[in-house]
Amino acid sequence: MPKIAKPLGALDIKRLTAPGFHAVGTVAGLHLVVSDTGARSWIIRTKIGTKRSDVGLGGYPAVTLAEAHEKARTLKAQISAGVDPLAQRRQNRMLDVNYPNRSATTILAGGSGE
Repeated sequence: MPKIAKPLGALDIKRLTAPGFHAVGTVAGLHLVVSDTGARSWIIRTKIGTKRSDVGLGGYPAVTLAEAHEKARTLKAQISAGVDPLAQRRQNRMLDVNYPNRSATTILAGGSGE
């Protein structure tokens, strides 16, 4: 049986300054990661297929606690539906880096975009 983290509120999140992974509660696997430099970011630790993965949701405070909850729920729903969000991100980055002047739909359609 997995541990159930105590749900943290916005003020609790704001007060977290110790480096490490801090479970947020409410959504299983949602953590606030505090680096040694004090930078904070949201991740969700989940299993995609047979591999455990950490998926970044954005930095704190740019992404609020409520937004992190919503993004985590959306991501978990995608994974449950059989979608690999990390593979999608990699594909999108590859398209953006290799073809900066062409849209993804143009590339997938096989057009030159010019």
